[in-house]
Amino acid sequence: MNALIKNISIELLKLNRDDLEKLQLTVANKYREIKHSSYEN
Repeated sequence: MNALIKNISIELLKLNRDDLEKLQLTVANKYREIKHSSYEN
């Protein structure tokens, strides 16, 4: 698990600000989608 977190951290360091903003939006949208679908089930 620590290796996974380390690898993710290294990848995130390669991203620029625009990439991080896109990632944040994508994660927020996905979270809403999952949250919404869990209410339906």
